[in-house]
Amino acid sequence: MLLDEVTVVIPNFKMPGLLKGLVDRLLKLYPDIRLLLIDNGSRDSSTAYISSMADSFYNIKVILNQVNAGHGPAMHQGMGLCETRLVCLMDSDCIVRRPGGLELLAEPFSDKSVYATGEMVLVDAGGNTKDEGEPYILPSRMMILCERYFGLEPFNHHGAPAVLNIRSADARGFRLVNLPDIDDYIHHPGQGLEKGPVHLTYGIPGWHHRKFYLPESAPSAAERLQKANPVVLGSWR
Repeated sequence: MLLDEVTVVIPNFKMPGLLKGLVDRLLKLYPDIRLLLIDNGSRDSSTAYISSMADSFYNIKVILNQVNAGHGPAMHQGMGLCETRLVCLMDSDCIVRRPGGLELLAEPFSDKSVYATGEMVLVDAGGNTKDEGEPYILPSRMMILCERYFGLEPFNHHGAPAVLNIRSADARGFRLVNLPDIDDYIHHPGQGLEKGPVHLTYGIPGWHHRKFYLPESAPSAAERLQKANPVVLGSWR
């Protein structure tokens, strides 16, 4: 895999310690990889840490949102800045267990019909994981073909923020590649903030807010980003 084909996008909200651990590990294994760090109005040490990374590394760019726009909108925002063929979306509480994860995610894209790779689950119409349902690639560590994203439904503010995007890709006949072994390389234990309070902070009814609306009626990325007033720092040289 050519590293210059990939940008890793990592949204963050109030998890500076976990984010630092992830970024340190990625830079150790992939020192030249492009990173885009997005802070969603954390108002804690996250902002200073992320800003310092843009100042210190030639391959790190950051977005500082002044308010919490939500996870899906931050992912969408990041897609608009990426210049590489492939984008790896990764949650800030992921743990990189060993090298080879980015290579595993990228390898299937030699097939031009592939749109997304990662851990696949089945979800119902509201994005809830079920034994039967539609295919969904979890965006906690997912790689997508950047140029194809903009012809599909965007990520939105929802408990499963990539549902509309993956659904539209599947409807167009693009391949979704399940990588059940990805957890051996990049583990997502879900060790972030308490889920209920986080989502109350987001301004929505709670962690299980999906029962209140289907993805189609959830706040869109554009709506959530209206008050973000982002500051972009750093450059990829």
